[in-house]
Amino acid sequence: MFITQILLLAVILMIAFGAGRMLFWVLFMKDAPSLEEQDSHLGYNSQL
Repeated sequence: MFITQILLLAVILMIAFGAGRMLFWVLFMKDAPSLEEQDSHLGYNSQL
């Protein structure tokens, strides 16, 4: 019984974390600059 409760809690936490991360990305992408600017950031980071 105790193990099943731990597994259930872990699944709930993973689902909540995934939903929270997706919500964060949606909010972040809404305020984020254009994709071209993000690509230039990625290129700049890869050149370092």
